[in-house]
Amino acid sequence: MPPANPRPPQTTLIGWMVGAGSAAVVVACFQQVASLGSARTQEAATDFIDRLAGSGVGAGLTVDDVQGALRVAALVTAAAATMTAILAVRLVRSQTPDRSTRVAITVGAVVLLVVGSFVAGLMSFVVAAAATMLWTQPSRGWFAGRPWVPPGVRAAPGAPGAPGSGSAAQPTTQHAAAAYPPPSGGQQPGGQQAGPWAPPYAAPPAPARRPGQVVAASVITLVFCGLGLLVAAIMAVTVATSSEDLVAEVQSQQPELVDAGLTESTVVVAGYVVSAGLGLWSVLAGALAILALVGHRWAAIALVSSTGGIAVLSLLATLTSAAAGLPLIAAVLVVTLMLRPEVRTWYAARAHERALARRR
Repeated sequence: MPPANPRPPQTTLIGWMVGAGSAAVVVACFQQVASLGSARTQEAATDFIDRLAGSGVGAGLTVDDVQGALRVAALVTAAAATMTAILAVRLVRSQTPDRSTRVAITVGAVVLLVVGSFVAGLMSFVVAAAATMLWTQPSRGWFAGRPWVPPGVRAAPGAPGAPGSGSAAQPTTQHAAAAYPPPSGGQQPGGQQAGPWAPPYAAPPAPARRPGQVVAASVITLVFCGLGLLVAAIMAVTVATSSEDLVAEVQSQQPELVDAGLTESTVVVAGYVVSAGLGLWSVLAGALAILALVGHRWAAIALVSSTGGIAVLSLLATLTSAAAGLPLIAAVLVVTLMLRPEVRTWYAARAHERALARRR
């Protein structure tokens, strides 16, 4: 039985954003703790102390003090991110509004914004921005107990959900009688006579206009496809013009690869393969996004599958780089939008419409 006050899809999307962003923050905190004591971290701490000394502050501060502060900040950030991730799961699974969950997520987001910005960087701001949206409409109205009415749904005067009735609106079903006429002779299946109150023969709901979720998912995909093409081009140019510097950078970051027999030609080939694969995926995903926007269901299915694969790869990439959390959030967002019930209904209506057009 559906809940009396259904949760707005925007609130569900915000919950997923908070959960995915918090998970990426936890991964970044583990990376920060693991890097403490490395030469790069000590060098960064030394530069930080020198900048403070040049400003006349931080007298007596040592590298160990800075690393200890980073360790505490990472632990506090990881604890706050774990809390917001658990609360986000609770928000997504709950069918009734709970104001305490929203308040707790906001408190955790403030901690991530103040403390986590030194550890996780961008992902802390993403979680804080998502938590802020819980205080805007339609989430604010849902948490206040007011029924959420889907856009485009209109209740009859005096019916539940109509202005002044104080209850949720009930969607009305419209049938395309003109587009789907009954069989000749006015007969319904089974020999029943079509009367003025009989529903049209084989008449599914009329195809509605394109849902905003489809537009949003396609735009997000196209934006990240453009970024992917840009990164692929930059990577290919870098490999072609500065292969020696690239090899030196790889050897300095991962010296164990040199012991394993890493050569310059191997790095160059790998760079070209990665840039070509990223560029090819960007072009194919962009084409799928355009076809899904037009209304091809097979393209939408392929887009969801491709984006799900990118989400898995991005999740694995966050183990080595927190920057991978941004495409991870975008991928989760696209998949969530494309799996909405109204999106599936629209694609089914479009497929039915095309099937009828082929029969004619």
